[in-house]
Amino acid sequence: MASSAQMSNPLTVLRHYATMAPDAFPHHVLLYTTPECFTVQDLYPKAKFHYLVLPRVRDSEGLDAETLVNLPTLLNKNRKLAKKVLGELKRDAEVVKSMLQQEMVDHHPFGFKWDIWMGFHRWPSMQYVFLL
Repeated sequence: MASSAQMSNPLTVLRHYATMAPDAFPHHVLLYTTPECFTVQDLYPKAKFHYLVLPRVRDSEGLDAETLVNLPTLLNKNRKLAKKVLGELKRDAEVVKSMLQQEMVDHHPFGFKWDIWMGFHRWPSMQYVFLL
């Protein structure tokens, strides 16, 4: 279990999330989960729909929190593993994108949906790999 210092540090909260079981998340935070990734709502949303897709820490596969601290570290550690993780992020992001587009259509008065942008921050604001 993470200390209160880990949870209160905005730079490392995603590292803590990556080690949590899906049922340990507050219901308003977790949107979607698979064995490889999880999607959480951004605590400081910059848009109506702003979610982060993160790879899970999987020590048995060489995916520890230090490897996942940022994208360059992941890419430099093991290219084959990095490609696998990026594929998992993309797969889950596409599922989340479809979910959000359906929510737009269902809740907008005219059934309107708009483009969803996905990508990585050039200069990450958090100490963890994530796709937004």
